[in-house]
Amino acid sequence: MLTLDDAWNSYLSTRQLTRAGYLTDVSRYRVHLGPYWHGKNLASIRTVDVQKFTFDLYKKGIGHQTVKLCLSQMRRIMKRAVILDLYSGPIPYFEMPNFESVRYRFLSENEAKRLFIELKNTSEFWYQIASLSLYTGMRSGEIFSLRGKNVNFGGFNLQVQHPQG
Repeated sequence: MLTLDDAWNSYLSTRQLTRAGYLTDVSRYRVHLGPYWHGKNLASIRTVDVQKFTFDLYKKGIGHQTVKLCLSQMRRIMKRAVILDLYSGPIPYFEMPNFESVRYRFLSENEAKRLFIELKNTSEFWYQIASLSLYTGMRSGEIFSLRGKNVNFGGFNLQVQHPQG
């Protein structure tokens, strides 16, 4: 009988993942999926088992997005086993968490001033990063990927290579 561990090893050896994708998938499997499903046969995994797994992740305090990523990865592993003709049984239904990734609150003007005073007194580097983020709306990944060619000092503008959302 094919276990989820076996399916995971086949998935990993037949997928072309980026280095970051590989490391992320391996980490998620080792931390969340592997310990929970270790030795479990694919044929014995039912929808109710997946729902219990989801509930257990939430009980541990895992966030909605991480739960969704765990479920998505498990579903990909099982579907890959079917594609590779390693498994022909049913795949359980994966009910994905519904959530909105929204900001619930913004800093008040007073809070922002206090934060920037503290940053300026503590670290000029982080003060500059926070200022750039505040005044442009850029996220940390966008800021840290900036290069000299992205800055137009004459025109006072920045070119963001891969803007998010």
